[in-house]
Amino acid sequence: MRGKIIVLCLTSFLFPLSAFATGKENYDRAILWRNFVESDTRLKIGVALGGGGARGMAHVGVLRSLEAAGIPIDMMAGTSIGSFVGALYCTGAPIDDIEKLALQTNWSNLIELKMSRIGFFSTRRLERFINFHLSFLQRDILRLPSKRAAEEYLESDLGDLHFKDLKIPFACLAADLYSGSLIIFDSGPVAQAVRASCSIPGLFEPITLDDRVLVDGGVLLNLPVSLCKNLGAEYVIAIDLESDTSSSITGLVDVLAQIIKIQGNSITAGERELADHLIQPAVGRIKTTDLNRANEAVREGEIAGARQANAIKDDILGRLYATAAQRDTSPGVHIPPLQSSTSYGEARADLIPTAMATLNAGLNQEALQIISRMPARSRNEESVFIETLALIRLRRGDEASTAFSRLETAQAFEADLYWTLAAAAIDVKLDTLADSIVAHIAERER
Repeated sequence: MRGKIIVLCLTSFLFPLSAFATGKENYDRAILWRNFVESDTRLKIGVALGGGGARGMAHVGVLRSLEAAGIPIDMMAGTSIGSFVGALYCTGAPIDDIEKLALQTNWSNLIELKMSRIGFFSTRRLERFINFHLSFLQRDILRLPSKRAAEEYLESDLGDLHFKDLKIPFACLAADLYSGSLIIFDSGPVAQAVRASCSIPGLFEPITLDDRVLVDGGVLLNLPVSLCKNLGAEYVIAIDLESDTSSSITGLVDVLAQIIKIQGNSITAGERELADHLIQPAVGRIKTTDLNRANEAVREGEIAGARQANAIKDDILGRLYATAAQRDTSPGVHIPPLQSSTSYGEARADLIPTAMATLNAGLNQEALQIISRMPARSRNEESVFIETLALIRLRRGDEASTAFSRLETAQAFEADLYWTLAAAAIDVKLDTLADSIVAHIAERER
């Protein structure tokens, strides 16, 4: 009886793994997807990162969920804050390092008050900051800002990182105030291009380059799907941050952001239609300047990305094979609000449904935090399953293997749940662990 209760408890929360697919079917799809990914002639996948100010940190969350699902990214295009996140990602740096940099940066250090006729602030320091960290991330070394960040970046002389130095092909956009034309950056210094793409007109001083006066690319094109296709992408995932924006306008920046949105709305609508798959994180409550809410934006990005990952795979596989895997069209479930490390209350076994819902929303790190705060006496096989699946998705192979070893004697578990673990391991290329899980299933069935 206890075994049936455990299985029912787990399967009732496993809807995102597919409302209609079993763990074995998800494993079969994972194998099919891996064959696609490893094919020399597969479709090239691009990601278009839209603008949206502080909401842009949602891009980090979406990218993390795409990685956890094993969806490769072959090229990337960005506008405004999308150009900033895109440039960092295309260095090849781990997504956790990019998030850490974004969350720990004191952004007020990176702009200078400059009373001029064409902008209140200069982004000269921002350009140096971007180049400084692009160079370090590209070398797989993360150096976080110090209290003297602005002076440190200005004094550093690392040389400019160029587009050709990036590990993933990347391009970004700015707008020329004189001609009203789009300026595409895909060569030359990356930091200078990102600075131009992020220069909100009226707030930041425009960038003068080659007789052009350049401002935020979102003025003309806030979702660069067509640019991504021009880079060679055959399937474009667009991350749109403007479809869920608040109507509340309470300051100058809100006014400027709304003007940019209205200006480029008709073109952006066309870009949405051009995208092969559209991801729209629920970040409307976050204002353009709410940089102190970056954690929330990242979290919403993870949720949106995880919810769409299987649909993206099914869409691509459906274009290649006559019989596509059935798409998950199930409704979402309530996801617990963002919690601090100390606000979950007394850790008890009844937190397991919360941990499972959090895990299935794509919030793998948060699920681990919930489980870690449960006392040993409250942990059971369900909690170990959650821990193992989260560790697999986070690519923490050694820890996942250790956690899985505690499940090998769990007779109450149906084989289908082990297939779920094996599918996740295949997605993130933990093949040795996947083989161990499949071997365990075969042993159980003897």
